[in-house]
Order: sequence, then C-alpha cells, then structure tokens
Amino acid sequence: MMSIGKKSLHVLLAAATALFAAAAVAGEVTLYQNRDFRGDSLTLRRPASNLLTTGFNDSASSIVIRDGIWEACTDVQFQGRCVTLQPGDYRMLGALNDRISSIREIVIVSTAPPPVFVASAAPRIVLFEQPGFAGRSVELTQTMGHLDSSRFYTGAGAAVVYGGNWRLCSDDSFRGECTELSPGQYDSLGALNGRVSSAELLVRAPLAIAPAPVVGRVVLFDSSDFRGKSLVIDRASVPNLERMGFDDRTASMRIEQGTWTFCTDERFQGECRTFGPGEYPRLPVDIYRRIVSARLVNDVYGAVSSVTPYVHWQPAS
Repeated sequence: MMSIGKKSLHVLLAAATALFAAAAVAGEVTLYQNRDFRGDSLTLRRPASNLLTTGFNDSASSIVIRDGIWEACTDVQFQGRCVTLQPGDYRMLGALNDRISSIREIVIVSTAPPPVFVASAAPRIVLFEQPGFAGRSVELTQTMGHLDSSRFYTGAGAAVVYGGNWRLCSDDSFRGECTELSPGQYDSLGALNGRVSSAELLVRAPLAIAPAPVVGRVVLFDSSDFRGKSLVIDRASVPNLERMGFDDRTASMRIEQGTWTFCTDERFQGECRTFGPGEYPRLPVDIYRRIVSARLVNDVYGAVSSVTPYVHWQPAS
C-alpha cells in the first residue's frame, strides 16, 4: 500500500505536470463560417473534441491562428483526416472546407537538426517538407512557376535562403498569397505551410562581395523587465511578426548578438529604430508594443534604407 506521504507527493507531481502542460499550450484560434473571415465566428483557447456541441460543427471555411500550433480534424475526438496549422491567416481551407469536426492545440518537438547556414552570392533556396527543417527537401537555383510538376517536390513548411531574394506563392505562376524571403533560416512558413506552389527569384544578379554568415539573436518579451511571453529571433529578418503572433506586443527585449532594426509596419516600413547588443527592460514610447518587423543589420545587407530615418539606441547604463 502506498504511504500517505508518497501518495501526496504523487498528487503534487501530477498537479505540477498538469499545470506545466496547461502553460505549454495557451494559444488562440478563430473559426469563420465563410471564406475570407466572413460570417459567424468562434474563438477557442482550449481543445474542442466535438464542434457540434458549440453549434459550429463542419461549418468552418476560414481560420485565423493567433498563437500556438493547432490540429484540425474531419472527425470528432481528433480522428479522421487531420491537418497541422501554424500561426497565420487561412482565407480558405481547401480539402478541410466545411469538414472540421474537432480541433486542438498541440506541441511539436522536432528532432531534425537545423541546417548549417552559410550565405553565398549565388541564388539558392532549399525548401523543407515540414516546419523545423524536417522531412524531404528540394533545392532551387532558379525560378519555378509550377513546383508541383517536379517529382522531387512534396510541399514546403520551412526554408533556408542561401542567396538571392525569393517570393513564394500559394498558386502557380506566382499568384495567390505570397511572401518574400531574404537570406536566412525560416523554420516555419506560417500561413503558407504546405501551400507553396511557385517560387520566384527576385534578385538574379550576384552580390559584389561574398556575404559573411548571418550572426544575430534577439529575444522579444510582451511585458516590461523581460517578463511574459517571449519570442526568439535568430534569423536575418522577419518581415511580419503577425505570422508568429507577436506583432504590436514587444515591451522589452534582450539583444544577445548583432545590431537590429525594428519597424512599426511590416516589411521594415513605418517608424524604425536600430538597437545594439544589450538589455532593454522597457522600450521607448514610440515603438513600445508597436514592433511589426525586424531585421539584422550587418556589413552585407547594410543599414536601414535612408527613406526611413533611424537612430542607434544604446541601453541605459
């Protein structure tokens, strides 16, 4: 028979495990009745094993995921055909349209090691089948208007851009929803995960000098004094933090490597400020909880365009 002391310990451990699990998944998803986020909506912050009990069964045609990674399934109790969705806006659901019966937040742990990234002047992008650089991969050195026509291509959930600027689009011939990637590592393609059908090389001419490896790392916090939820950025640029659910949220940050420019609009537009390595327990009022895009400033990619003035901010002594 288990002693009272051991039994109490097991109860405490179970409670602590449950509390940790609850903290590990705290995302938000909104289901819309019609495409393009129209019609009735339902916002969830916890699993729904049977959407019929909410009155929203099988009627979702578009989704917005603000936080977390969610699994949507065609049958109740998370059975049938299931699709994993990253943070992002999904204007239409394809094969899942009007078929979602259950949905839950999940935690994905990838065992695939990140690829070694050494930038080069030659145009080159590698597309990975799954987020976190997992699954099969295909390498491109030129524009591809119909990726599905390649027998080596099995979808894209992550990318590494070694050279050139690339545009990835959801439809053939560079139509539909698109995103532009500059040299760096992208462990998730957000709303385009599993939907990339074409890739266009935007900059064909090689750089005059060979770029050095991108070295940079910054941690963003949604509360002052490095508290609250955090987001680590360790790639060359993030054109839109909304895809990571962290737009207009940064209140403090810790820059561990590199010099970074942060802007209030996507694609490095709006009001921009440049920060060097250091700790910033509270950001200046002009960008406090207003940051939407961020990029690493170095000798290869240069400083922010002169169209948008910036200042170099030093941490308080």
